[in-house]
Amino acid sequence: GDIVADLLAGKIRPALAASLLQVRQEKIERARERGKRVHLALHYLFEDDLDDDSLDDEVRGYLASARRYLDKHVQHAYRVEFRVWSLRNWYAGTCDLLALHDDGLVSVDDFKTGDPADVAAHLQTAGYLAALLEMARGDRALDLQLKARGPVVNRRSIRLFRDGRPGRETAYADPRDFTKFLVLTSLAFTIGQFWIAGQSWLRRR
Repeated sequence: GDIVADLLAGKIRPALAASLLQVRQEKIERARERGKRVHLALHYLFEDDLDDDSLDDEVRGYLASARRYLDKHVQHAYRVEFRVWSLRNWYAGTCDLLALHDDGLVSVDDFKTGDPADVAAHLQTAGYLAALLEMARGDRALDLQLKARGPVVNRRSIRLFRDGRPGRETAYADPRDFTKFLVLTSLAFTIGQFWIAGQSWLRRR
């Protein structure tokens, strides 16, 4: 269950909650570091500049998983590891892949080395797609890529596996995802402002 909820409900003691939260944070940090290494390898793979001998066993497995997925499902990569941004809603990020898939549709893709649901990949890809559509208004090449196979652009996460089995995709089509994404980013901004204000208050004490 949720650690904070269990603590507030009196189901676990504060010391245990603190220990569990620390373990969770360490797990998140390890996953984040792993994700960075895998994404760097993917960048070199797409650039056709990858030195396989430079990979450790963990990254090699995830990369094999990506290769098997790409060979089977991706027909053409338009853009890889590229920045996206929205001036209208004030956010930015790095999109992993804009590609034509074997279903005949262009897709915004995001690679994950863990469960995509844990990091709300459905909302993340919605943010990427909205930013791309906004950017395309002033970028003719991007506009043509997005419309290469009609008006529909898919969103997917691709979970990669350490054992090298083919990546598993999850498609997203809920039109409410972008609204949820904006709510989440607004909440994160508000929390950040409160944290900054709190730190400033503590320094003045």
